[in-house]
Amino acid sequence: HITYACPDFDNPTQACFDQYQLEFVEDLSVEAYGTNYNAPKDENFPSRAYVNPAASKTKMRFKLPEGLHGDPANDNLVLLQWHWVTGNSCRSGGYDDYNFPPGWSPDNMGPCPPLSDTGIDVQPEQFWNCAEVKILPSNNTPVVPTTPAPMTKAPTASPTVSNAPTNANQTPAPVTSAPTVDSGEGCCSQNYKDCDSAWCGDTETQCLSCGSAGDKTWLPNGPRTGCIARWGACTTAVNDCCAPAVCVGNEYYRQCLPDPNGPAPVTPAPVATTSAPVVV
Repeated sequence: HITYACPDFDNPTQACFDQYQLEFVEDLSVEAYGTNYNAPKDENFPSRAYVNPAASKTKMRFKLPEGLHGDPANDNLVLLQWHWVTGNSCRSGGYDDYNFPPGWSPDNMGPCPPLSDTGIDVQPEQFWNCAEVKILPSNNTPVVPTTPAPMTKAPTASPTVSNAPTNANQTPAPVTSAPTVDSGEGCCSQNYKDCDSAWCGDTETQCLSCGSAGDKTWLPNGPRTGCIARWGACTTAVNDCCAPAVCVGNEYYRQCLPDPNGPAPVTPAPVATTSAPVVV
């Protein structure tokens, strides 16, 4: 599915929604609900979020478009539009290049025709939904916050054939730290490899205090090479995840994820500063 936003609360046209596509950041369904796999990001379609066809609930995180916020005259309200394209009748464009987890790919179906405006006259079937949210500007300047998308129940999909067990144990593989090469200056990272969280600030304290505890890591020497980023597939390279990620999954499919058995992340306390007394 794809999520859009429209800050024109009084006149939410489709053109307004199309102007503000949210970017998919990560699938958190395994951590939140114990499903068997998280959906990898589709680098060819970064706004898409793929839903586990066997899951009844999902939890995902999206990044808001830069500068998006509501109008103070309308209590800073923004409309989110959720557009679901089903995958149980045909294969949408881009499916052939996407890294589906085991059992997710509709391999036994033909390609989909162009999407219709109604979602009912031709395959695939489509659904739309909207939600009101409040998005505030930060100090009256554009911001790029990261916020979870609304959690929704996935429509029932036709069963797919898979050789992988549907209740695979999510245990980290025995791993050692992957050899990595750091370069450049320090930066904040959400995928543990790239400088992808500049909106969190340019210091380690700001980075590690951004979002939920443990969601970001500080790269003291800048972007890394030679390791697999968070959420990347590590099925055949269990020792190559960028720390602090570990390779989690089973023999059929593994992803680089935060260690589910590791210690609780600690957010550094802010450093207090005081001014020296002035003697006159």
